[in-house]
Amino acid sequence: MATAKQRSDAVRARQAGKIKAILQTKRNPLDIESVSNCNACINLSADHVPSEGDPQARIMLVGQSPGATERDRGRPFVGASGELVDQMLFETGIRREDVYITNALKCKPPGNRKGHPTELNLCRKIWLSHELKSVNPEILILVGKDAHQSIVGDKFPFKHCRSVKGASGRTYLSIYHPAYYIRRGVIVDFVMSVSEKLKELLGE
Repeated sequence: MATAKQRSDAVRARQAGKIKAILQTKRNPLDIESVSNCNACINLSADHVPSEGDPQARIMLVGQSPGATERDRGRPFVGASGELVDQMLFETGIRREDVYITNALKCKPPGNRKGHPTELNLCRKIWLSHELKSVNPEILILVGKDAHQSIVGDKFPFKHCRSVKGASGRTYLSIYHPAYYIRRGVIVDFVMSVSEKLKELLGE
């Protein structure tokens, strides 16, 4: 009879084999059905929220992970934080539908916890890196520390409205999550600080 350790090792081996097969499978990162059927993360694999927006957008916005409202409606950034993002885009003169919106983690973590580094790394390899390659935006807005870490890692420190131009010419703009401003009751600070910085980057 297998011991608890042997059973645990067997589960990990099966999961490793599944992940390897997933990584080797060609997939369309912009396909909603493909994202919805992903089961790579052993502690997630449910409550998927696919990306949306213009697949040829000049601006791509990457959030951290879906919340309860996003899970229920099946769309990224549609809760209170999403409304604040919409206000920021409106103030900048940009329509939401002209932006490609996604998350560093495509599934809502249980208990509304943050994504684990292993989950974020795996989701980046399977989805996010391919989305970046496919959309190829000029400006990449990283909303929150998880999104920042998933894309740029430790290449430069996280700081609100810090923009850095990469070797490819793409501009990376890191910003605090809108929830930070909502909790403090200073939503105008978010809208104005980000829209002004974005206008500057767009040359307006």
